[in-house]
Amino acid sequence: MAKIITEQEEMDHNGEALPILSASAKRMKIDKLLNAPLPTYDSSVPGSFLWTKIAFWMCRRVSSVQFRTSITSTLSPLEVGGAGAMCCGWHTNGLMDPLGIFLNHPKEFVVGARHDLVTRPLLGWWTRRLAVQPVVRKAELLRGGCTEEEAMHLNGRSLLALSSGIAHGFGCVLFPEGTSHSQSSMLRFKTGPIRTVLAAAALAKAKGLPLPHLVPVGLHFRKRELFRTDKYVEFGTPITLDDETIPDEMVNAVRDGGWVEPPVETVHQIRDELQARLPSMTPNTSTWEEHRALHLLAHVKSRAEGERLPDWPAEVHAARSVRDEWPGRDPIFPPQPLTGERFEQATEAAELLEARGLDGRDLGPKGRVFRRAKFNRLPSAVLSLVFFLL
Repeated sequence: MAKIITEQEEMDHNGEALPILSASAKRMKIDKLLNAPLPTYDSSVPGSFLWTKIAFWMCRRVSSVQFRTSITSTLSPLEVGGAGAMCCGWHTNGLMDPLGIFLNHPKEFVVGARHDLVTRPLLGWWTRRLAVQPVVRKAELLRGGCTEEEAMHLNGRSLLALSSGIAHGFGCVLFPEGTSHSQSSMLRFKTGPIRTVLAAAALAKAKGLPLPHLVPVGLHFRKRELFRTDKYVEFGTPITLDDETIPDEMVNAVRDGGWVEPPVETVHQIRDELQARLPSMTPNTSTWEEHRALHLLAHVKSRAEGERLPDWPAEVHAARSVRDEWPGRDPIFPPQPLTGERFEQATEAAELLEARGLDGRDLGPKGRVFRRAKFNRLPSAVLSLVFFLL
């Protein structure tokens, strides 16, 4: 049973806190949601070609101004054509998370989003042109925003639309945590993305198309709440699906226009594989203080070797190495606190720097806090702002 705490606008379900809803998320317009345009699969984009290109041009301008640096890496080639791709990342920065994937993956995307993004006055106009599919989360359902039958019908419709898009070679972004949050490690994984990609695989197998794959994506923001921060998008090694993964019952059902749920064992197996890969591509620490201490230690180690970490991706990977190699660390999910006198000292030092707006980049050659202002970056920042305004 769900327990609603009205005064605090919180809810617990199955022992897990559900997200606090915004005012717009509480207002469900079920008729308007059911009339949301469906994607088309015989074009190069799922929605309106003109408005999709305009929207993404605007998003690229916003991204170029919002982020001081934006760097992407990939362990496997990202292809425009071929099999569809389900991209899964952790979700701590709202709309900037899917946007970071959309703008750095060569595919066009079918998009599923929280239901109110399709019905808001201004944003909804754009999302309908992009054929965004609305999704009702458990939080809205338990708070009485709609009936369970309406939620199942709407989510089933959206699931089929997204799965069909992936089967036809488009990309898709779904977050296994199911909500945006502010934790320093990932929340419990939901099965929605896994069930969606398995449905897409069944559709692809029925139509003789290449089977889709899952791509774990690391999304790294130096200070996600700040303007002109650094962004790093890290595409990991895909999780592939084979013919044996997709039972004939699913294939026959979708071929006849029906649907059966994928085997629970298969869903859990793929979810567990994703859960084994994705958290390591995030901070994956017990607290943000621990995360800052790891980055400080990475800078200290680099300076001790006579080098500097040149950019944000190098810092992310260096801090990850310090975390993974820390003595006594148990790589479990969720992560346990790192211990030791040296780590306690690093945490204290990192928090002193944080309180003064500094970090490991400000360490001088002998460990003293010193960094010269880099005024050579000022012209490029001004030009970026001018181009955005034009």
